[in-house]
Amino acid sequence: MTTSLVLGYVRDAMGANAMVPVWIATPLGGALQDDPARSDAIPARTPLGRRGMPDYVAKDVTFLCSPTATILTGVTWSYRKC
Repeated sequence: MTTSLVLGYVRDAMGANAMVPVWIATPLGGALQDDPARSDAIPARTPLGRRGMPDYVAKDVTFLCSPTATILTGVTWSYRKC
Protein backbone atom coordinates (compact mmCIF):
# COMPACT_ATOMS: atom_id res chain seq x y z
CA MET A 1 0.00 0.00 0.00
CA THR A 2 2.81 2.41 0.85
CA THR A 3 4.51 1.84 -2.50
CA SER A 4 1.21 2.35 -4.34
CA LEU A 5 0.68 5.68 -2.57
CA VAL A 6 4.18 6.82 -3.49
CA LEU A 7 3.71 5.88 -7.13
CA GLY A 8 0.38 7.65 -7.20
CA TYR A 9 1.57 10.91 -5.67
CA VAL A 10 5.26 11.21 -6.58
CA ARG A 11 4.52 13.58 -9.47
CA ASP A 12 2.88 15.91 -6.94
CA ALA A 13 6.08 15.82 -4.81
CA MET A 14 4.27 13.96 -2.04
CA GLY A 15 5.77 11.03 -0.21
CA ALA A 16 4.19 8.28 1.84
CA ASN A 17 5.55 6.18 4.69
CA ALA A 18 3.95 3.73 7.10
CA MET A 19 4.49 2.96 10.78
CA VAL A 20 3.82 -0.54 12.11
CA PRO A 21 4.65 -0.30 15.80
CA VAL A 22 4.60 -3.01 18.43
CA TRP A 23 1.93 -2.96 21.12
CA ILE A 24 1.93 0.56 22.60
CA ALA A 25 1.12 1.13 26.26
CA THR A 26 -1.83 3.54 26.29
CA PRO A 27 -4.87 4.04 28.55
CA LEU A 28 -6.99 2.25 25.92
CA GLY A 29 -5.09 -0.97 26.67
CA GLY A 30 -5.53 -0.64 30.44
CA ALA A 31 -7.51 -3.87 30.90
CA LEU A 32 -4.86 -5.85 29.02
CA GLN A 33 -2.02 -4.19 30.91
CA ASP A 34 -3.69 -5.04 34.22
CA ASP A 35 -3.93 -8.77 33.37
CA PRO A 36 -0.46 -10.30 33.86
CA ALA A 37 -1.43 -13.57 32.16
CA ARG A 38 -2.17 -11.73 28.91
CA SER A 39 0.15 -8.75 29.31
CA ASP A 40 3.37 -10.67 30.00
CA ALA A 41 3.23 -12.47 26.64
CA ILE A 42 3.36 -9.23 24.65
CA PRO A 43 7.03 -8.29 25.20
CA ALA A 44 8.08 -11.80 24.17
CA ARG A 45 6.72 -11.08 20.67
CA THR A 46 8.65 -7.84 20.20
CA PRO A 47 12.25 -7.46 18.97
CA LEU A 48 13.42 -5.53 22.03
CA GLY A 49 11.39 -7.59 24.49
CA ARG A 50 9.33 -4.66 25.80
CA ARG A 51 6.22 -2.64 25.11
CA GLY A 52 6.39 0.58 23.19
CA MET A 53 5.53 3.95 24.64
CA PRO A 54 3.59 6.63 22.76
CA ASP A 55 6.59 8.97 22.69
CA TYR A 56 8.68 6.33 20.85
CA VAL A 57 6.30 6.39 17.90
CA ALA A 58 5.87 10.17 18.14
CA LYS A 59 9.62 10.69 17.80
CA ASP A 60 9.80 8.45 14.71
CA VAL A 61 6.82 10.17 13.09
CA THR A 62 8.36 13.56 13.89
CA PHE A 63 11.54 12.45 12.13
CA LEU A 64 9.63 11.23 9.07
CA CYS A 65 7.85 14.59 8.86
CA SER A 66 11.06 16.58 9.20
CA PRO A 67 13.28 18.01 6.46
CA THR A 68 15.92 15.46 7.50
CA ALA A 69 13.79 12.66 6.03
CA THR A 70 12.88 14.35 2.76
CA ILE A 71 14.39 11.58 0.64
CA LEU A 72 12.62 8.78 2.53
CA THR A 73 9.45 7.68 0.83
CA GLY A 74 7.77 4.33 0.39
CA VAL A 75 9.24 3.17 3.68
CA THR A 76 7.43 0.88 6.12
CA TRP A 77 8.91 1.08 9.60
CA SER A 78 8.06 -2.15 11.37
CA TYR A 79 8.90 -2.90 14.97
CA ARG A 80 7.73 -6.51 14.91
CA LYS A 81 9.73 -9.70 14.74
CA CYS A 82 10.06 -11.08 11.24
